[in-house]
Amino acid sequence: MLIQIVEDDFALSNGIRLALSQPGTEFFQDREVQEAQNSFQKQVPDLIILDINLPDMSGMELAQKLREKAPYCYIIFLTAYPQFAIEGYDLRAYQYLLKDDWEKKLTATLKKIQAEMAECTNPSYRIIAGARYEKIPVKDIYYICKDGKNALFHTKNGLSSVRKSLSEIFEELPEEQFMYVDRGYIANIQQIMKLKNRDVYMANGEVIPVSGPQLETVRKKLMEYWRKNV
Repeated sequence: MLIQIVEDDFALSNGIRLALSQPGTEFFQDREVQEAQNSFQKQVPDLIILDINLPDMSGMELAQKLREKAPYCYIIFLTAYPQFAIEGYDLRAYQYLLKDDWEKKLTATLKKIQAEMAECTNPSYRIIAGARYEKIPVKDIYYICKDGKNALFHTKNGLSSVRKSLSEIFEELPEEQFMYVDRGYIANIQQIMKLKNRDVYMANGEVIPVSGPQLETVRKKLMEYWRKNV
């Protein structure tokens, strides 16, 4: 994760860096707008912690310029003046922190951001049925099969059932990661270990059938995936 700190108070900037330092985290530390823009051009950060009251430009104005180039970058504003909060939210700031109490909130805010980023990187399939709510990491799904009027998920954590058709579920899954191997089976390409004759061997040891009409498509998609990822 790359964090850019734009703060003219060097002691505060170092304090923020020390508080957020962890394995895998890198930093840009900039005290002026031009420095911040140069760093930004080198590599777009995942998170910008931005002082609103910079000496050479308003932090709000800088945020607007950076937001145009990186619409999905997280921004946290730091300032001593709470009246800037509303304008900060107009710029889609993730959080607005007063300098007096940043230490209480910044670490927790970073954890929320990291969780959101992980969710985007490792998506989940959500099952909502009445009072039941279940989140299944997509990478943990071996395959889904038709089970009467339900669809049955075979996952690393066992079985989960939902009253939906396979076609509905297929539309909700990442297209590049799943494929029909038979009219009654959707397989996670990442979890296929072998294709032999008209069967695919899954990572959990199960074997599921491949229909004749799907055989060539399964072979092509599997070879393409293995060529790119294995």
